Parts: sequence; structure tokens; C-alpha cells
Amino acid sequence: MLFNWMGSEIERLVAVPIQLQDVPPRPDMATSTGSESQLQNKYQIVEAAAGGSPQEMQERKHPKRKANSEEHTDSSPHQQRAKTKPSDAKDGVNTNPATFSNLPLELHRLIFDQINFIEDLVCLGLASKYLWAIARDHLRTHYASFLGRWAALRIVFVGDDVETGDYPPGLFSAEELDQLPTTIDIPYNYDVPDVTWTSDVPMTLYHFTLPLLARKERFHTLSELSIDIYAACRDRNKFRYDPAFKSTYRDIIAEEATYFPQDQPWILRNLTAREFVRSEAIALKPEFIHGPFIDGFGFGQVIISRICWSTDPCDSIDCPIPIHRGVWAGHAFEIITLAQHRAETTEIEWRDVSEEVANEIAIICESKYGPNWHEVICERFFDGGDASRNIVDPHLTLFKRPI
Repeated sequence: MLFNWMGSEIERLVAVPIQLQDVPPRPDMATSTGSESQLQNKYQIVEAAAGGSPQEMQERKHPKRKANSEEHTDSSPHQQRAKTKPSDAKDGVNTNPATFSNLPLELHRLIFDQINFIEDLVCLGLASKYLWAIARDHLRTHYASFLGRWAALRIVFVGDDVETGDYPPGLFSAEELDQLPTTIDIPYNYDVPDVTWTSDVPMTLYHFTLPLLARKERFHTLSELSIDIYAACRDRNKFRYDPAFKSTYRDIIAEEATYFPQDQPWILRNLTAREFVRSEAIALKPEFIHGPFIDGFGFGQVIISRICWSTDPCDSIDCPIPIHRGVWAGHAFEIITLAQHRAETTEIEWRDVSEEVANEIAIICESKYGPNWHEVICERFFDGGDASRNIVDPHLTLFKRPI
């Protein structure tokens, strides 16, 4: 990996997962259509009450209309009065009460929206195939929420020696700069911030990365998350075999590849500068490309090489490019499919900087490893080592903020 281990992590933080298309649309994304009624008919719920077969449910929900002669001879006086006196209808017996199973699909989705714990949502979905189609939609949305958490956020790889008032252009507005504190108290222990170690320290950009003002980002893998969910649901019924639960194994256990297909090209977008980088232009070898993730040298390393911000230059490499004053420092990024980019924008609005970035990276790597830098990085990647841990100042720390 290039520019230390953070490269691959940044890729996962800014890569935007695709929206899976084989699930029914949510009510806040689309209006009710014929496909929704088809889904509800396909997965008809079987009620637990006696006589609650799908056929009987359909008959209760849509009773056959009697012929006029039958209606006249079979109707009781009370039923006839109910027809002529609507105000007396409340005295009659409701022969078609509303049940959970025959609620509209929109209401079922709203009910699922109100469930706070994902394990409860999964268990409710096990009641029927129809409900599982809704639960699966929510489950996939839940998994996708752990991906691309830094997409469209401004990020900086800031050095601990940055001077007071030295901020990347555009990171803060003029009003925000006026409101920033000039000094900060460094606590002896961040768990006990009231106990001060150093007082009135001049405020710098680096202080935004300290636990006093920032929180650490926890990295989750979907396989670990989904296995925990599956185990929690299984333990609720550990003494009984549940074939319905077993059949949902492939839906519950998730992999990142599901949300990042490898059969189409991905690009890195700089949302601030309206520039993009193609994967094939920076990959060391074509076979290293796996959707948005690239072995050895990928989009994450490209981002880091251009978002470093420090007052003093890096002393671990003699490079003509001022890495410590990154041209993308404080910018916002996304890694999305090329098809999605073209669907959202016009080619005129964005600039392809793939060749520019590739040439810049070649200069940086050659400054460190010589003319054979390409082979050096490939060899160290296959050996499991870090090909360029010392290229960038090890005292750099990531800082992010909303656009």
C-alpha cells in the first residue's frame, strides 16, 4: 500500500455503495405502483388464526357479490335497515375487520421503519415470504449505511507541526475562521478533560484531530456485522430448528462485493474541484482492479497524496512536488461507477485528471524508490509489506468535516 495503511481504509470510507434494484421500492422513494400489489399477492401472508388459509383470506378480503335475488331473499331485516339507515351501521357487526396481514404495503413498510433493533426487524420478516421481502430491503439499507461514511465530506491529512492560522483554502469560511478559538487547553487524560496538562496552547488545524474535538472512526466489515446479526437472531430460538430462518442465510450474511460490483468501471470524483480519476489510469496492473478497490496502489493512495497539509515539508523524501501542501486538501470525494457519474452529470462539467495524477504519482514514487518503483511496489505488495510507509510524514492525521 502507498502512503501508509490508511489508503485502503479511505477507499472504503468514500466509496458509495450501489442501490440494489431487486427489492421493492420504499414508500419514501417511490409511490405505490402495480408492482407493489403484485408483490403482496405473490407473498400472501398466512394468518395464525384458525381458518386463516390464503384462499380464505382472499375471500374475506374480497367477498363474492350475491345476485340480486339471493340478496333479497337472504338479507335479514337488520341488514336491510343497515342499507337504508347508514347511521345505524355502527350497531352492526364488522364482518371484515382489518388485520395486520391485509394492511397496504405502504403501512407494512412504515411499521418496519419504526423498528429500532435490526434483530427485531429480521425476526418479524421471518413470518412470511412477503414480509421477508420488506425486511430484506431494510436489512440491505442497514448494511449500506456502514459504507461510504466519508463520501462528500471534506477531508485533510494534517501534520502535527502545522502553524496557527495555516488552513487549506476553502476549508473554513471567513465567518467560521472568525469564530475559531485562538487557544486550547490540552487535558492530561482525554477521558478526564477537566484535568489540564497544558493551558492556552495556540489553536492549529492539528488540534481538530485530537479526541477533545474529534471522534475515532470505527471500521466495520459487513461480514462481521452480518454474522453478529445472524447469531443474535439464531440465539433467540436456539432450541428449535427454524427452516424459514435457515433459508434467509444468504440474505443476512453480507459481503462488500454485493454493493461494489466489479463488472463495471469506477472513478474517483473530487466534488469540490469537479475533477475525476479513472481506475485503469492509476492501477499498476489491470488485474489489480476490483471495482472501486485497487491492489497495491488505488484511489485511497491518490487521495492521500493530494490532501496532506503541513507547514513544513516532508523530510522522509526528497521530492520536487510539495506533498505537504496538497492541492486537494480540504476537498470532498466520492468513488462511484462511471455509469452513475455519466447519468448524473455532463462530461463538460468535469475534468479528467487521470493522466495528471498518474504522472504526479510516478514522480513521487521515483523520488523514493528510483526508476524501478513500479516493480518495487508490486513486489512489496505481494510480499504483504508496505511499499512506501515512509513516503509521507508519519505524524499526519486525518481530519474531516461536512461540506
